[in-house]
Amino acid sequence: MLSYAVLHIPAVQTWIVQRVAAVFSKNLNTRVTIQHVDFAFFNKLEIKGVVVEDRQKDTLLYANTATINITDWFFFKDKATLKYLGLEGAKVNMKRTDSTWNYQFLADYFSGPKKKKIYNTTKRISI
Repeated sequence: MLSYAVLHIPAVQTWIVQRVAAVFSKNLNTRVTIQHVDFAFFNKLEIKGVVVEDRQKDTLLYANTATINITDWFFFKDKATLKYLGLEGAKVNMKRTDSTWNYQFLADYFSGPKKKKIYNTTKRISI
């Protein structure tokens, strides 16, 4: 019960999400920052001051506020469902060099592991 109460403190919520942003920064090899967060258990999240840079250190996304609503009591379900995603005061800078978009590294990261191709090694021989 104490941990539940502590997680409702805005400073604790912000500290946790800033740690998560630091992990994303490291994993994505780019800057991801969040100024403040407020989440209401068990389905709403409001993030303020979101910055995501592309690999060339240009701003890919800036949002004053990002709001996310997911399935109620999602942790008791097999899958969480995204009910709403909203951006307020957002600037998105998408650009393409040759055939590669500047956000492709995000699409690759969140698409999950690549499936292995299985090749048919059976050869037909005609006589």
